[in-house]
Amino acid sequence: LAGIVLSEAKEFFELESKFRPVGDFLIPFFFVVMGTKFDVPALLEPRNLTILTFTVVLAVVGKGLGSALGTWNLGAKAALQTAIGMVPRGEVGIVVGTLGLTLGVINKNLFGVVLGMSIVTTLIVPPLLGWAFKGEFQASDVGTDEAGIF
Repeated sequence: LAGIVLSEAKEFFELESKFRPVGDFLIPFFFVVMGTKFDVPALLEPRNLTILTFTVVLAVVGKGLGSALGTWNLGAKAALQTAIGMVPRGEVGIVVGTLGLTLGVINKNLFGVVLGMSIVTTLIVPPLLGWAFKGEFQASDVGTDEAGIF
């Protein structure tokens, strides 16, 4: 809630420019610490792989469907592109998973599933976005207004 409120006031307080150096310094440490808690052999157990697969499918369908419905008025192709683009949003899941692991609400196996879901959803999106945007603009258009996206 605080993030939503402060995001509306970021220009007024210049919060982003003031806290960016702190974030640039601390964020890599956060992800390194999370990586050290990732138990790959435990994740590869059949039960955990099943839970991971179900979680990834649920995350992709849930995020994708919600995003597509929200942008459907822009057309089916734009809705598909938006849906695919919104899939890799696992950082909140990592934070919540870390909190759950720290409080003892979830175990390392479930934390591994949350972290694995974040990794898988992040890795599957670039090729899917390439497919969804195929033929819309050339790489040479990036950074110019010719592509109609900047």
